[in-house]
Amino acid sequence: MEPSQKPSLSALPMELLEAISEGLDEDDLLVLRMTCSALNTKLHELHLNSIYNTRRLFLVPTSVENLLKVSKSTMNTRVRQIVISSGTPFEFPFIDPDDMDEKNYALALKIWEEMRNDEVALMMETDSRRLTEFDETGSLLYLAFSNLPNLRKISFERSAGSHGDMNSRFMRVKRSEINLFFPGAGLSPGHHMVRGLNGEGIFTLGWEQYGDSKFVCTILHSAMLAGLPHLEAISDRPGSRGIPLRWFDVSPKKLAAYRESFPNLRTLELVINFDKETNAGGGIMPYQTDRWNKLFCQWLEVVGSKLELLKLNLFEQSGPADIPFLLSAETGLPNLKSIVMEKAVIDLEDITKFLACCKNNLESLRFADCLFRDPNDDWFQLLQYLKQETPKLQSFAFTLFFEYDAYKRIKDVPFVLPSSFVVQGPWESETTECEINLGFRAPETHSSRWCYKTSKVISKELAAHTEHDSFWMSITDGKCAEEAVKWHEDRFSYERRWLKSSWY
Repeated sequence: MEPSQKPSLSALPMELLEAISEGLDEDDLLVLRMTCSALNTKLHELHLNSIYNTRRLFLVPTSVENLLKVSKSTMNTRVRQIVISSGTPFEFPFIDPDDMDEKNYALALKIWEEMRNDEVALMMETDSRRLTEFDETGSLLYLAFSNLPNLRKISFERSAGSHGDMNSRFMRVKRSEINLFFPGAGLSPGHHMVRGLNGEGIFTLGWEQYGDSKFVCTILHSAMLAGLPHLEAISDRPGSRGIPLRWFDVSPKKLAAYRESFPNLRTLELVINFDKETNAGGGIMPYQTDRWNKLFCQWLEVVGSKLELLKLNLFEQSGPADIPFLLSAETGLPNLKSIVMEKAVIDLEDITKFLACCKNNLESLRFADCLFRDPNDDWFQLLQYLKQETPKLQSFAFTLFFEYDAYKRIKDVPFVLPSSFVVQGPWESETTECEINLGFRAPETHSSRWCYKTSKVISKELAAHTEHDSFWMSITDGKCAEEAVKWHEDRFSYERRWLKSSWY
């Protein structure tokens, strides 16, 4: 009996080839296309999409000019996402042959030699190869954006740990990017970078080039001028110092232009610089901060009329001050389904007013490292509001500040709130529980540190209590009192010495 013949790769249906191609890069697909005429034909579109679907942009002339070239070509309709990197391709760490595979070392040596032997080294010294003049960048990006009719997402790439966020990290440098910046390295199409070898980390950017607030502002302004009717997402992330509030002080004409430029925006993730305005004597001017905050709310309402996901992370150089970050305006954002707030001082009246506009559609709400002025009562009142007013809410969570929580400015507290409070499921259900964590949030990595975990049925607890103190005592089994307060005092007496500062 003859063995059954195995099906060839070229005989696979397109659905399977599309699934396989998701795990392959442009060079892998090129190799497959070169194996036979059948695969060459079948993979043609997938290969081109892998090249042009997502383009990473560095703010250096070579990269900006390359994007402009793509936008003027017949490939411009394939570009769906632009990732704008705050790093630079012209910074490489010291290369050590003892720590690298010989292939990676040879490649790194070629790049290093090219940087030293041609004009790149001189340009790096004088900064003439970097577009530090953001006005020049903006005009070129406007031309490029204007010719990308199917652009769906603009995102910003940040380095790991720029401001302590280890979830932010640069993507690996691709073969095509090395070839663009260092053609002498010999990595033209058809060549391949071998992955998984020692020393591969040298091809990961590790140096932040743009922390300037103009970095994000310039891109948003260029996108607004170009008009991107199909843009669905704008995404920045921690690692940025954020957009200063004063940037949102724009004319009515410009505000209207933003409304017309992003009519289909569904996702908005921004870092906002909430450093407070000060007078000549260093005193905080809350009226000016409040004015710009309200202008941000107006801008958000104009840009986000169709938003479904909103994520705001606040950056404050000197830590949170006792000025809440406001969100509510006039009509609100009625289509919102998911909201994430990070590192903000929030006001109960303002946040409930903001939520009232989207309460019938809201499915997910998360507060990470956020503060209330009266945290014990305000969190309780917010939970009661959510139970009564948000019928579709399926996911809720809050986590308190790890270093700067609300209790550093409250003396003789009777109890300490949970470090984290998570609800997954419908709030009216008698089986939906809230997961509660008192003490350190990561006990598995700090086994010697105090932590208490429990869970309760959220609907029963909220129905049984009308006062915040009895509610917190009940859901924490009374552990939020003596043990938690002792833990709190021990923790901050150490942390205050370590930080050499206090915040009240």
